[in-house]
Amino acid sequence: MIEVWHADILHSLSPQKMLYLKDGYLWVRSGKIEQVSKDPPLEKHRLYDFRGKLLIPGLIDTHTHLPQFALRGLGKHALLPWLREYILPEECKFADASYAEKIAYAFFESIIAQGTTTVCAFLTSHRKAAEIAFQVAEKLGLRAFLGLTLMDRRGPKALLRSPKEALKDCLYLIDKFHAREKLQFVVSPRFALSCSPQMLSMAGKLSQENNLLLQTHLSENFHEIDETRKAFPEAKSYTEVYYRYGCLHDKTLLAHCLHLSEQEIKLIQKQKASCVHCPASNGFLMSGIMPLQKLRRSKLNISLGTDVAAGYHLGLLPEMRLAIESSKLWAYWLNQEASAYPPLKPAEALYLATLGGAKALHLHDKLGNFLPGKWADFIILNDNTLAAPKEELSCEERLSRLLYCHPGTVELAAVEGTVIYERTGK
Repeated sequence: MIEVWHADILHSLSPQKMLYLKDGYLWVRSGKIEQVSKDPPLEKHRLYDFRGKLLIPGLIDTHTHLPQFALRGLGKHALLPWLREYILPEECKFADASYAEKIAYAFFESIIAQGTTTVCAFLTSHRKAAEIAFQVAEKLGLRAFLGLTLMDRRGPKALLRSPKEALKDCLYLIDKFHAREKLQFVVSPRFALSCSPQMLSMAGKLSQENNLLLQTHLSENFHEIDETRKAFPEAKSYTEVYYRYGCLHDKTLLAHCLHLSEQEIKLIQKQKASCVHCPASNGFLMSGIMPLQKLRRSKLNISLGTDVAAGYHLGLLPEMRLAIESSKLWAYWLNQEASAYPPLKPAEALYLATLGGAKALHLHDKLGNFLPGKWADFIILNDNTLAAPKEELSCEERLSRLLYCHPGTVELAAVEGTVIYERTGK
């Protein structure tokens, strides 16, 4: 049966180009997009009427941390002390399977309710807690890319695993969960400081030999960068550490990327890795401002991440707004003319949260907008409570108003055409 969703439809074709169809119809067959059109359905088709509301692609969060969910908004404003005093002790609690399950449900239910239909997240180093996370994500129906955190130094003993132990756990999880339904395993070295050369080599080899995504952190904090240089004196830069050990390739996701040199930018570009912008987190820990316009001018693929718990919310809609605002601050800070480094526009922010994220996950042929044949992942937003008539606004003005003046209440979220969330009391 064909299912047809009636709403105002908005999606991205490129960073600058959106398609907007007022009073349109999204046709879905067997979980995939059949077409977007002005044509109403036939009587035999099932119609879902959300006219006047906004239907956009499901949001794609390409960097966050499930085990840090309970600590949002807490901590000192510096990365390394914050990790040591708040985050690592919290992650030790995930040795308790009941606690791991409780947080997994809270985390995934929260992100779904805020419009995220695909998430790429770090777990802890506990294999059992990782199993639970995969199982909960599968039960709730969202698309989940999850990774066992790899670390063998600079942390509490309860979280450390040798490269041999970590590899064994990774292979077990890959065999059990990778490519099962909507799940994927992601190789996840926490960051260079927490990994020995042997651990990084294992991670790089595992990801490349099995064609797996690899996620990690890069150039978030000046103290972190200095400590990394001391820990890896053989490397010319932080980025080169990952390159030397096989962790920098076209399926690598690099969170933050705030303080990169020109040489590092060129190396990331050469290796075709993606950078993940986490503006809330960057501000909360006073880490800096991503030079978003500069990185995009260098042809790097950029996506968005909430980076909980340094990020204090799980919603990509507010993250889109913060990405726009931080791009303005960066240009002002450098005293640049707007024509040289124009701030991010709402259309570009939507791209980062949808098709840009799909590209980072190597799913842009299957996800991220509403081209025929792609998976039918979408959300429906209600901006009817705002005063000015929508009819007087362009599609970009409507999106801008929604991001700035209203949280864009998510009424419904669907993955491959199956509803996984519907707000009650509408």
